[in-house]
Amino acid sequence: RNFLGPTSTETELSFLMANQAKAGKGKIILDPFVGTGSLLIPCTYFGSYCYGADIDARILEGKNSKNAFSNFDQYGLQKPDLWRMDFSPRGCCIRAPPEGLFDAIVCDPPYGIRAGARKSGSRRKLIKPVPEKYKENHIPQTQVYESYDLMPDLVDNAARLLVQGGRLVYLLPVATETYTDDVLPKHPCMKVVANSEDFLTMKISRRLVTMEKILSYDINKQDMYRQETRKHANLLKDNNELPGKYGTEGTKLTKADRRAMKKETREQRRKRKVEKLTTDS
Repeated sequence: RNFLGPTSTETELSFLMANQAKAGKGKIILDPFVGTGSLLIPCTYFGSYCYGADIDARILEGKNSKNAFSNFDQYGLQKPDLWRMDFSPRGCCIRAPPEGLFDAIVCDPPYGIRAGARKSGSRRKLIKPVPEKYKENHIPQTQVYESYDLMPDLVDNAARLLVQGGRLVYLLPVATETYTDDVLPKHPCMKVVANSEDFLTMKISRRLVTMEKILSYDINKQDMYRQETRKHANLLKDNNELPGKYGTEGTKLTKADRRAMKKETREQRRKRKVEKLTTDS
């Protein structure tokens, strides 16, 4: 593709997620962490109307006259509408009718291994108002958005924005040794309909999770919904700590770390191949 980034989702996985979302002609689909638009390309190919959002203005603007729109031009696809926002309670500015708005939400949330998540807000205790002369071109500050805060916000917003029967499809990195299904965010209006594993290394894998909206979202119960999803967020925080050398929240991998990850991945594939041959024989 003409425009790629370090966190662009691979083509095969993007099409798989579009299928999980039931992308099709006339469907309305949102990617709240759109990046270079990898997940919206197959959704658009299947005939869906797509929208994307990202907190990083640089990725939306692109570089060297190329941006996410360049990929859609390359394949002759309809361009999505793109916004700058995040999916936190403060940053999400999407208003939806009581019956919902989107048929599916498809995303690969940033989780700190290759690119940490950010949300609207300032790290300063004393916040000064923006002078009038700078407001037109002002880009608001951002702060770290930990995955155990991001995931419950994602699920709650999905429950609010999806139509009945709409689907949320997302990727979640997990520590293989300590993972249990209990760390997945839960919501009274949503149910998990699919959960599969994609091995990355011996210690890290990612889950491809599909949730479906089964109940209408009652805005009067929003505080209760968020409390419920927050319980599971605490489990995610306590029981899904990714190994430090592989990049915890807000850290970056070194070249040596990436070499170690590739080596473990090769060893893991070799081990699975040997086990398969042994079983077949």
